[in-house]
Amino acid sequence: MSNTHKLAQPQPEKAKKLFRSYIIGLIFAVVLTIVSYIFVENKIFTGETLFFVLSILVILQMIVQVCFYLRLSDEKSDEGWSSLSLIFTLMIIAIIVAGNLWILYNLNYNMMM
Repeated sequence: MSNTHKLAQPQPEKAKKLFRSYIIGLIFAVVLTIVSYIFVENKIFTGETLFFVLSILVILQMIVQVCFYLRLSDEKSDEGWSSLSLIFTLMIIAIIVAGNLWILYNLNYNMMM
């Protein structure tokens, strides 16, 4: 009787690379969070400029999360399932944001009448 199952072999190089990726992602995430906090707390930017700068920092934060934690930039990404789940998540976020903006617009319009 032959054993057709291969035993999982430890891969220290892969583990080291993964750990390094998590640490780099953590550093980027903390730096972006601190920069956002400093911009808001010290009132470096105000009004629409602050909104624009924070939006850019949020997009950068999302890119860091996707690349370093979800590892969608890897060559082997579960045959597209990771990308499909990311697209679904972005679609749900877009629906939530659009719905909130619609509700806030209608509330503002109805309160002004």
